Amino acid sequence: MIELREISILDKNLKECIDLEVTPEQDRFVANNATSLADAYIWNKRGEWVSPNIIYADSVAVGFVMYQYLSCEIDEDYRDIYGGNVYCLWRIMIDKNYQGKGYGKQAIALVIDAVKKMPKGKADYLCLAYKPENVSAKKLYESLGFVETGEIVDDELLARFKL
Repeated sequence: MIELREISILDKNLKECIDLEVTPEQDRFVANNATSLADAYIWNKRGEWVSPNIIYADSVAVGFVMYQYLSCEIDEDYRDIYGGNVYCLWRIMIDKNYQGKGYGKQAIALVIDAVKKMPKGKADYLCLAYKPENVSAKKLYESLGFVETGEIVDDELLARFKL
């Protein structure tokens, strides 16, 4: 069974998160988890909402996922980029020892279910961006219903899922 748990020093899962790694070939596609946690901290301090989570399969840490709410009230650029307020799947990775078991797909489905409840505000889409050469990510996202918009953001293809 897959579940998402927020990162917490009290749960002592911070180290588990930082210890998760992708294969060396995948390093160019994802930030390491320590960087992601630092990003979450900074964005939350500036008034944005970012939710970093460890992906657990039967109580074993197998990956990391981080999603956020982007509000046009905080940054008007979001309207130009996304067309309005959106949730974004900012980071996802599955540890190299647990890939190919469907954990990434299941975790994204849990994120979709969570943001459909609009925990931080209304939005029409869950967005994500990925490097064009990351073919396996493209297939995964398309299988879940994400559609490319044709937009490029920071050299990555933008795709969105209608909530």
